[in-house]
Amino acid sequence: MVEPILFIINPISGKGRGAELPQLIERCLDRSRYAPQVTLTKGRGHATDLAREAVAHGLPYVVAVGGDGTVNEVARALVGTPTALGVVPNGSGNGFARHLGIATGSPHRALQQLNAAHVEAVDYGTLNGHPFLCTAGAGFDAVMGDRFVRLPRRGLTSYVRAVVGGYWGYKPVWCQLHLDGGQVVEGEVFLLAVANAAQWGYGVRIAPDADVRDGLLDITMVARFPKWRTLGMALRLFAGRIGSSRYVTTLRTKAIRVVRSAPDVVHVDGEPFAMEAVLEAVCHRGGLRVLLS
Repeated sequence: MVEPILFIINPISGKGRGAELPQLIERCLDRSRYAPQVTLTKGRGHATDLAREAVAHGLPYVVAVGGDGTVNEVARALVGTPTALGVVPNGSGNGFARHLGIATGSPHRALQQLNAAHVEAVDYGTLNGHPFLCTAGAGFDAVMGDRFVRLPRRGLTSYVRAVVGGYWGYKPVWCQLHLDGGQVVEGEVFLLAVANAAQWGYGVRIAPDADVRDGLLDITMVARFPKWRTLGMALRLFAGRIGSSRYVTTLRTKAIRVVRSAPDVVHVDGEPFAMEAVLEAVCHRGGLRVLLS
């Protein structure tokens, strides 16, 4: 049976190549399975509005075409609904797609995977009610995300510049973590990542053991560490061994309450938000349907 599928394209993703993708969809999509509809976003938040309309009209599939920000915008309208999310990565980090094995760097290959895809239920998280698919974070994690989105150009080089630019002047903050089992952990925190999936993007694995099907959030808490260990910490991130550092505490929980010393910026899938001092993160098991091959 041929079913309708909506592609929501961020036209400025992929260094402006997003606008070229309607023609690629026309050529590559399996018409014996899908009847495609294509629309382009016009600004921040528009993808969410378009996805909500699709849900209201009973569309079975909505595909986000862009980076992690576009994927998050679409997904927040689909969580808890029968409509399944598809992803054609065309951004910079593409953390969610990488975690799920969706082809990055080649929309053509991602569309071929979509042709052979089936629907699976995966977890998503919320931070003070804001859905996230990959990670949310406070501390340097959030400062880095805030710097990154303000840069005029995206990509790995800009990502490294954001990290380096924010690192030297950043001061760790005190946090108290309350896990759902009653465990309490506190201390001075350089970085606090709450992960549903393994990475920020670009292959940088802040929570290498995270699993989007286990109903749990992986917490990576990085304490203050000597400046001379910076390169070693960065290499551990790319190697997926951040948990082996003595400056890192890893935890796993269904929900977590984080009490910070003051309100400050956080990030949700890389998008910065100003939030109050107390943060509540929850894993919603199987709450999002996704097209996977």
